[in-house]
Amino acid sequence: MTNNRPIVLQDVFLNQARRERIPVSVKMLDGAQLKGTVRGFDSFTVILDDDGGASQMIYKHAIASVVHQGGGIFEKRA
Repeated sequence: MTNNRPIVLQDVFLNQARRERIPVSVKMLDGAQLKGTVRGFDSFTVILDDDGGASQMIYKHAIASVVHQGGGIFEKRA
């Protein structure tokens, strides 16, 4: 059985950040910047845990960019 589902790059990026608990910085369309770790995500939202332990749900349509802190997320690890 072949898997004909296309690879969704944002899912790969967010899933690796979630699994490896890589800290991310989320820049919103209104200019606000949020920092934390990705707890989970779906087609429309991202759950971000901040350093204080609080979780917030962010709607993807309000996100301008997501940047992980340190090293390239798609680089091979030694």
